[in-house]
Amino acid sequence: NGWLSVFGNMMGDAARLYRLPFDPTEGVRMLPVDAPSKCLTVPELNALLKAMLEVAPQWYPLTLTLAVTGMRPGAATSLRWENIDFERKCITVDHAHWRGIIGKTKTGTNRELGMPSELVDALRALRRELIVSQHAGLAQGWVFATGRGTLRNSGVLSKPLRAACKAAGIDKPVSPSWFRHTLSNLVTKRAGMRVQKAITGHTTDRMALHYSDVDLNERLAVVSEIAAEVAPKVAHHGNG
Repeated sequence: NGWLSVFGNMMGDAARLYRLPFDPTEGVRMLPVDAPSKCLTVPELNALLKAMLEVAPQWYPLTLTLAVTGMRPGAATSLRWENIDFERKCITVDHAHWRGIIGKTKTGTNRELGMPSELVDALRALRRELIVSQHAGLAQGWVFATGRGTLRNSGVLSKPLRAACKAAGIDKPVSPSWFRHTLSNLVTKRAGMRVQKAITGHTTDRMALHYSDVDLNERLAVVSEIAAEVAPKVAHHGNG
């Protein structure tokens, strides 16, 4: 399936580049496999975040962002500081990127996500570091930019996650998308589908309207409860 995916991307690009009448791989399906559940338990998520803080601390803020907001990787890696409201403890998700191209979110809708205190502290600390080093990404306002100030691809955590899983003793093929599945599962168990849908987003405007009565405080309350259990205790100084 990995090879099929790569080949499909190549043929899709070739069809567009050479203006072929059709993509030869369109409609080719992945082979059926017995895929494991893409969810971590609370102890596993806690161990993974602790390990990430130890073996690859530079990736901890992005990992924690994915873990406690349920954002899609393309939305998280294109976050701007203007999307983050530290006072309201809120992140506004209104865009995402694919291969550096900024566009609407996958569902085409905007939403507000609650930021638990652990994430507020981590992002404030990150911002202080970027300002002190005068990071290239500050010019465009990117939160998680490369050293050149450009957007990171959504698979940037693949290697750090493998290292963190090994250190944590987690024998699962964890990828960035697992955090969204995990948070969705934990929120559903604690607060039900209504809050889970409001946090993770919706496939249609009709569904978004149906769950629009879940306010920011309600969303923040449940993710704060989860974050308190899974996020390592880190000492941060100053407000940033």
